[in-house]
Amino acid sequence: MMSNDERGRLIIKYQNKFKKAMGGIFTPKTRKRLLGTATPYGGEEGKTLANFWYRTRTYVSNALVDLELFLETADKKQIDQVITAEAIEPILKTLLWKPVIDARSAHARVRGLEHQEIERLGPNPDKSTVNKIYEQTRMQIDLIGPDANRAEISQLLIHYGFRYLQNMTPIKLLEPQKKLISDAMELSDNLTQYCKPEAERRFPIRTFR
Repeated sequence: MMSNDERGRLIIKYQNKFKKAMGGIFTPKTRKRLLGTATPYGGEEGKTLANFWYRTRTYVSNALVDLELFLETADKKQIDQVITAEAIEPILKTLLWKPVIDARSAHARVRGLEHQEIERLGPNPDKSTVNKIYEQTRMQIDLIGPDANRAEISQLLIHYGFRYLQNMTPIKLLEPQKKLISDAMELSDNLTQYCKPEAERRFPIRTFR
């Protein structure tokens, strides 16, 4: 659930971005609904919140196909005017770094509540009660665990990024440099596995020295 402060920040951010915007995958009404300034279903009969999110996911999925089409058909000059590090960074930051910040905040909040609960028990708390509080904290923190989907996206970025740099850099890489790249890619594979539920991890996972 988005907080009022977060919603306010996003409204200001995206209002400024769309002041002179033309096109885009969402209509102005859909943007308002995503920002919470209009109801997701508009009170219309037969249009539910689930319908809204289904349509929104479909728009985004089709937009990704359109982006792939653009990259395959436009020349480098056209692509370089749109797909830049500056343009992509906010997307990657929101997709891959914001969850880290959110998880850290959630961990701190849970630990803070744990501390408050234990303090309420007084100077000589019952050990079994304290253990129950620790167990509840552990269960809550487990729910904040890593996201396997984002881990796999990170893995893809590392693999394709290194492949591009390794093949397109205008210098001949030495064997130690090639090994560093190989080790980094292998490390990303291993870390990705640890982000999955234990039952879904692909073994053996190689341990790096």
